[in-house]
Amino acid sequence: MTRSPSEAFRAATREPHRRIETVPAMRCLLSSGLDRDAYRATLARLLGLLDPLETQLAGFGDVSAIGGRPRGPLLRRDLAALGMANRDIDALPRAAPPDWITDAPMAIGAAYVFEGARGGAPMILDRLFETLRLTPETGLGYFADLADPSRGGVSSVRASLDDWFAGRPDGDLADAIDSAVRTFESLHQWMLD
Repeated sequence: MTRSPSEAFRAATREPHRRIETVPAMRCLLSSGLDRDAYRATLARLLGLLDPLETQLAGFGDVSAIGGRPRGPLLRRDLAALGMANRDIDALPRAAPPDWITDAPMAIGAAYVFEGARGGAPMILDRLFETLRLTPETGLGYFADLADPSRGGVSSVRASLDDWFAGRPDGDLADAIDSAVRTFESLHQWMLD
């Protein structure tokens, strides 16, 4: 029996996904000792990677096929709600845009990394509310959007992947998976720096 595209994505990204969960900046999101400064620093790092990635993905309309939509503005709004001035947000370090995203399948692979975060977002949202007493209006907009049940959750992303790759050449799926793995690796490195 052959794997579906979404099963192939999950299998190939299991280890890179696990590695992300070991990064202190990401682990802190579930810590009962998390404070607003550490949370704001984590959001700032995420924005530094997500902004250039989303700018690059905007050139590939297919990303919306898996529910992809810009979340950089939500991170910017959260940072402002947490007390950062717009000029300071604009001055945050940004990653170089990924040079491997050259076509729609690779864009889908990169988008999968952030859209797949819908799976853990409800747990993170609950923990952040419990720990920091924030709301979507006061700093949880990014995670609230990822956790929004009306968006279908991670199962919706998986179904959309399967639909998008139906009838496409196997090479497209391989390229997309390679892009997802590379995006996970970039996220891991960026959050460690």
